[in-house]
Amino acid sequence: MSLLVLIALIAILTCIAYQDIKSREVSLFLYIGLFIFNIIYVNNLITVGENLLFNILYLVIIFSILLLYFRLVHQINKLSEFIDVYIGIGDLVYLIAITPLFTIYYYIM
Repeated sequence: MSLLVLIALIAILTCIAYQDIKSREVSLFLYIGLFIFNIIYVNNLITVGENLLFNILYLVIIFSILLLYFRLVHQINKLSEFIDVYIGIGDLVYLIAITPLFTIYYYIM
């Protein structure tokens, strides 16, 4: 079972890389599949919950600092402008999709 999930994860990541390189757009369904298969691969809801909580909290802190920096230096006032111009919604969704897979230590690394 674990091997099949790992093969599915590799296939999804390959599709994400291919779509991103080819057209600079990635289907949302691939990110959703990546998130779901990451949860299945970890196979422990307590660990998944802890990983989600700490990693998303880390993302909120990092993106808040980045947004504050861009507001001060580049006079960006809207969150949507910050995400559309500088970060990209796909990057943010990818970072959220891989949160169940890593503990906070490895997520930061």
